[in-house]
This record gives sequence, C-alpha cells and structure tokens, in this order.
Amino acid sequence: MSEQNELAKRRREIDELDARIVAAISQRLEIAGQIGQLKSAAAASDSVDAADFAREEQVIRTALASAGEQAAGIEPVMRSIIGLCMSRQRPLRVAYLGPPGTFSNEAARARFGCGAELIAAASMAGSLKMVEADAADYALVPFENSTDGGVGEAMDEIVAGSLVASAETYLRIRQCLLAASGVELAGIKRLYSHPQSFAQCRRWLDANLGDCSRVACDSNAAAAEKAAADGRAAAAIGPAGAADGRGLQVLVSSIEDNPCNITRFLVMGRKQARPSGADCTSVMFAVRHRPGALLEMLRIIADAKINMTKLESRPIPGGSMGQGQYLFFVDLDGHRDQQPLAGVLDQLQKEAAQFRLIGSYPRAANAEGS
Repeated sequence: MSEQNELAKRRREIDELDARIVAAISQRLEIAGQIGQLKSAAAASDSVDAADFAREEQVIRTALASAGEQAAGIEPVMRSIIGLCMSRQRPLRVAYLGPPGTFSNEAARARFGCGAELIAAASMAGSLKMVEADAADYALVPFENSTDGGVGEAMDEIVAGSLVASAETYLRIRQCLLAASGVELAGIKRLYSHPQSFAQCRRWLDANLGDCSRVACDSNAAAAEKAAADGRAAAAIGPAGAADGRGLQVLVSSIEDNPCNITRFLVMGRKQARPSGADCTSVMFAVRHRPGALLEMLRIIADAKINMTKLESRPIPGGSMGQGQYLFFVDLDGHRDQQPLAGVLDQLQKEAAQFRLIGSYPRAANAEGS
C-alpha cells in the first residue's frame, strides 16, 4: 500500500472515531439534561452541592486511570466535556481575581471548562462577596503555592467569610517576563507584578533585574496593563496569556525560581460537598495561650490516626505578634461527616480558642499540577 493510500485510510479511521465521539458526547449531554431536571426537583431540600464535585472528581480519576500515558492530555478534555454537560443543566457562574489574563483566570478555565460563565472580580475579597450576594455560584481563590506557601490575603478573607470550600484544583504556574516589542532586558527600569509573583521569582529578579523598581499590583493582568501604558522602560510578570491584547510579548519565559511551581486553588461556595472517598478537610484554629496547647491539639489528631497533610501558622489579622496571636491552618484526610474525623473536629472545636471549618471537599485528581 502506498503512503498516500495509507494516509487516506488513517484519516477515514479518524473520521469514524470523530463521528462516534460526537455521538457519545451528544448522548452524554442529553443524559446530563435529564439529571439536571432531577437535581432541580431535589434542590429545595438537598444540602449537597448542586455541582456535585465529588462525582466529578470520581469521573476524572476513572478516566485518568484508564488513559495511562495519555492522562495529562485527557484531563482537560474531560474537564471540558463535564463543563459542557453542566451548562446543559445550568451554566455555573464562577468569580475569580480578574481581569482576564490572571493565573486565577487560567485556573478557572482549566477547572470548569467551556461551560461556565467566568466573572472577573477586582479583588479576592470581591470574588467571595459575589458568591455571598448570589451574584456567582463559586469563587476560585489561590490558597497556597509550592514556592511561597499560603496566600495570606486569601486565608484572611476565607476565615472572615461564611463560605465553605467545595473543591480544589492545582495549576502549574509559569511566570513570564512581559514587555513591549523591542524592549531589552538591560533597558527595563520598572517592573510591575502581583506580590505573589515577585516572591516566586525572587532569585531570578535579583540576578537579572536587581536594580529595577518593583511596583506591586492587584493582579498580574493589571500589572501587564500598567507595563503596557508605562512604555519601553517597563515590564510585567505574569502568565503568557496576560500579554494578549495588551501590546506585550514574552521577553523571558519560566522565570520562577521553583521549576515545579504549583498553586493550589480552592473553590468556595455556599454548600457542603458530599463525601467522595478521597477527601480533604481544611480547618483553622487558634490555641489557648498556655504551654503545650498546640501539642494537645495535634495529639487529638494523632490519637485518632488521622493523616495531617498541611500545618501552617499565620498571625491573627489585626492582632499583635506573640501572646498566642496566631492562626493555624490544617489539612486532614477524610470528610467532616464521617468518622473518625467527625469526632476529631468536635474535640478540636471544644479545645480551640477560635475555630473555623473551612470545608470538606474531594481531593483534586490533578493534585500534581499540569
């Protein structure tokens, strides 16, 4: 068989597969619509999150397990299909730190696919308030980074609010130096970025742009806009997508200090996610000001043989350093509605000087980032 004939044969096979894929997706959309009708009927009395993130992550895990070496490419496809099916039931409204071109925007698109309405908020606090006011169903906020630790602004706002974590997602963060066409590294005098990006690129910046003034911005997209308006002596740090439509280009890519730079985002909503079988529970507590108080709290967790996957302290907003003025953020394996964790949470709340259950939610299938 000639190469041309072989090529034509393979293309016919692709066409046949495409037809089957489209037919399968169409059937999935029809069933999703039927499920949406059942959800609507039960919504008034059902305390489970209508998006059913537990079910979604189970579907993703099953797909990734069967995909083998193709798992990294299959996940975004499955996210898009799930998002499309969700839009057949009711398009989700997801608030994020905008404007478009931020890492939060990128994470929202990756997590919810094409079926969600993404709403840009001017701040993290603004995105959470949109959910509280029923102007959005969820807010996607960056919670911690593998290079710089917890995102303090998000931690403070989550603790102060009433929303619960319904899901999580991870995004591989690739920081880029953005500048107008023709700008050279040696000519940059001012650098704009969100404080988190400055922190994630600290060593690279000190080595390559140590004499530049650094201007903190509310978001990376806002930083790109300011750099574009500033002229040829300015640059910004952010995702490559922040350059689009702003007259900028990527001058240097991947300037983050950590080659495995990953940010974990929490999906904050109004309802509790149901158990999925692979769950994380996030809590915050403050301990009483006495010797061994933190050890006592940790012993409650250890005695129940609960695996703790995160422990981070942060000063209480508005408080003074010392004198027990710290909040501890802890992640635990398990769901708040299941034993032994349910009993452990009751004990922690009784012993704590301050306690906040941030939420129980399914562990993300993409926990290694992408």
